Amino acid sequence: MLREQDNHYDFSFCSALFKFADLNVALIGRTRGEGRWLDEKTKVFYKDEKPIGAVVLGDVRRAMEVEKAIREGLLID
Repeated sequence: MLREQDNHYDFSFCSALFKFADLNVALIGRTRGEGRWLDEKTKVFYKDEKPIGAVVLGDVRRAMEVEKAIREGLLID
């Protein structure tokens, strides 16, 4: 028997990977408002000092690591 909660998908956290020419661009979670650049390829967005989203340029592996950290509520360095 399916419960109503089993049929629910949380659309508030989504990720997408795009490729523009030779540049991969990953959009992870919520990317509105002001974020902080951690390096030249990773910008992280916060709410109450907790990471809630990111933009990662060029590095798909880094994007996957950042997404995992955000989903698990970990700090990103």
